[in-house]
Amino acid sequence: IIDIDFDGMTTIAKSVLQIAKSALRMSNICKKGKIRDFVVTCEKGYFVVVGMEDVILIAITGLDAKSEIGLIRKTMISRLSEVVYG
Repeated sequence: IIDIDFDGMTTIAKSVLQIAKSALRMSNICKKGKIRDFVVTCEKGYFVVVGMEDVILIAITGLDAKSEIGLIRKTMISRLSEVVYG
């Protein structure tokens, strides 16, 4: 568990949107369609980002989650799909 205040979460959300916009530009250049998800790998952990419609879900993990990133991503997609599409 990490301790992030509201301002920190706001900053993370804004940063994720900037990354997503850049990724979308790259995707458009390569004609690959909309961005569905991405993983940011850091020295001390990962950000797993999944989006559908106007909803974005962000998971912040430690390095110990390396072998579970695929499962985390799949679970996030499933849960977000339930929220967005019922």
